[in-house]
This record gives sequence, structure tokens and C-alpha cells, in this order.
Amino acid sequence: MKMCPGATWCKRGQQVTYDIGMEMDKKYHRLQVPWKFKMAVSGCANDCTEVCIRDLGLIGTPKGWNIMLGGNGGSRPRFSMRLLENIPTEGEALAAVDKVVAWIQSLERKCRIGKVVEELGIDAIREEVFGK
Repeated sequence: MKMCPGATWCKRGQQVTYDIGMEMDKKYHRLQVPWKFKMAVSGCANDCTEVCIRDLGLIGTPKGWNIMLGGNGGSRPRFSMRLLENIPTEGEALAAVDKVVAWIQSLERKCRIGKVVEELGIDAIREEVFGK
């Protein structure tokens, strides 16, 4: 789990990152998933923690949290895509992350989530996980 100091310490921070980041770390540390899985939390769109190249992450906005999915670095880099936007509370954001993680664990594919997002499309994944 990678997280920035967020609104607690950073003048650009839109959301407080420490509590939600530590909760995610406690919950998902050593999580069994089909392949490599990296997470991050950024307090604003400057994205100091590089959510854009993480499998799953949160980015703080003035209206709440954006959930980003499917990024990775390496020899075939991909930018993450916005799965949900402006989730108003930390609790709702964590509940949404739980649903995404459960969906990821159910996959039988052995590849980075970015490849799955690329193949299925973010809209199809949003529909499958949240029915939206």
C-alpha cells in the first residue's frame, strides 16, 4: 500500500488519506489474488502515489473519492481507468473497494488487472461489480 500525506499535511490534499490507507493495508496485506496486485491512495489529482499505474487505488477529490482500476508500469505500461467517481464517504469508498477486491479474487485469470480491464472494458466491469 502506498499513500501520500493527504489533506492532513499537504496543502493540495482534497481528502485525508492516512486512515483509509491504513485500513486498506490491514485488510488486504498478504491478500491471495491471481497475480501481482499493487494498491495506492492519493489525496488529490496530483497523484503523488502513482495510482495511475497501480492495479487498484483511490484518488481524493473535493467531492469524495475516485476508484481507479487497471494500471501498471513495466514493459507494457497502462494507465488506470476511473471505475467510480466522487464516492462521498470513506466508508462507502471502502465498501466499494471490498466489492472490487472480491471480484478480482474470483477471477481465474493469471494476469495483471490492467489486461482484464483492457479486454473487458471498464464499463462492463462496472456493470458486473456494481450493476451500474
